[in-house]
Amino acid sequence: MKNLKFVVFLTFLFALTFFIENKAIASQNFEFYYQTVTKIEDIGTLKQDGDKWYNKIGKAVKQGINDIKEAWNEGVTNSNIHKTGEQKWYSGETKNLVYTVNRVKINSREELIAAIGVPESDMTEGQKALLDCYDMAYSKAIDERSQYSYRDPIRVVFTDTADTDWSYTDANGNTQTVPEYTYQHDFWSWSNGNTIHMASHNYDSAYARDKVKSTFLHEYCHAIDKTNSEWIKPYGKDGTHMYNNGSSEMTKDKVAFVEGWAEYNEMIEFPDRANYYLNGIATICIELSAKEAAKKNLDPAKEGSNGEGGWFKNGNSTYVMVSASDLTAKELWKCEGFNCAALYKLATELDNGKQKVYDAFIKSRGKAGRDIRTFVKELCKQNPNDIAAIGRILDDLTMGKMTDKEFKKFIGTSKEAKAFLKERAAGYPNDKKAEASEDKTNVVSEASEVNEASETSEETAPELSGTSEEEGNVFNIK
Repeated sequence: MKNLKFVVFLTFLFALTFFIENKAIASQNFEFYYQTVTKIEDIGTLKQDGDKWYNKIGKAVKQGINDIKEAWNEGVTNSNIHKTGEQKWYSGETKNLVYTVNRVKINSREELIAAIGVPESDMTEGQKALLDCYDMAYSKAIDERSQYSYRDPIRVVFTDTADTDWSYTDANGNTQTVPEYTYQHDFWSWSNGNTIHMASHNYDSAYARDKVKSTFLHEYCHAIDKTNSEWIKPYGKDGTHMYNNGSSEMTKDKVAFVEGWAEYNEMIEFPDRANYYLNGIATICIELSAKEAAKKNLDPAKEGSNGEGGWFKNGNSTYVMVSASDLTAKELWKCEGFNCAALYKLATELDNGKQKVYDAFIKSRGKAGRDIRTFVKELCKQNPNDIAAIGRILDDLTMGKMTDKEFKKFIGTSKEAKAFLKERAAGYPNDKKAEASEDKTNVVSEASEVNEASETSEETAPELSGTSEEEGNVFNIK
């Protein structure tokens, strides 16, 4: 009887172990939806010359009501409640417009092809990109990261705009066309955690389509993150983040880590993305309001040019580019490019670095206010013998700009941390000084080389990369 109980116990233990192991490596469960834009309406809230005072008040009230509907639409119905059939989709860019989309649920690749309605060989590049996203969802890269996911399921919405007629009738009965900037921003790649959105027009070229799989991975890595970005304009005045003209945007600390984490995962899986993101740290683009830009007296000849002194416009904002070497370490860590570069170098230069990065990411995932400092401190706590190597990576990346006080926020105050700071103060005496000097600017010089190569290419990077903002905030989802 005792032997029988023992056998039963071992069987139960084996079954439990099998369940736990299989749960840990189970692939992510996705729910897919496909939608097209079928109608565009002007809701008549745009103020016009000749409006009476009561017309203006009426439009303001109506716009306020529609703003609430839009916020609910973006934060709830488009992100958490995925009804099929016709749905309203409010424009976040042109407030007086609302789209009607027709949405169906997709259960297989074949159903997605059937919903698109043309053979794969006849699809646009953007439509083929949607198929690429579907395939990517079942890739080894996603499967590997699914063990770190805490969401089930994650919903994916594909918006196909290949046959969309962007014309509409305005409140005065005139035919208008939705500006490209508006619909690009109303339907673009983003994740709020529960839901990933991908749109065909963002990848409707051979060059852009080449990036769709890495973008889908990027958005998925937002979905397995718990970092809360800043509440007030985390992505700046225009609500976007970008790599443009060979420079990474300066935003805020927490959101820089959010994006850096997603970009790091792209870099690990796609070598060309590693080069692309390293390319974005030699120069930094800083967003200015119209008033700030007017004071800068920007040189018209340098509009759209790469490198320091260049500038460009994105919607209502102006960006100026400055050399990373002219910024402080504190400013550099507000740039997602320096966050993803740090994660990448830690993963590729530390022994078993990729796993150590994952372990520290998961352990620090629930901590309030997490940013790159919180993450590195956890990494150092788990790997005290690596503190010297970790410190050196951060020091080289920031070109020696960090003070001891700043370093302690990253590596802590353990005996290993103090030993590193002592060695650093002495000029790394255990290093070959010639190599130290060369390594000091290694990352930025590599980025400059990539930048030079990119300037000879006729291709330009898409303006928008994926983004996400803090989950659960109905009034702040982009």
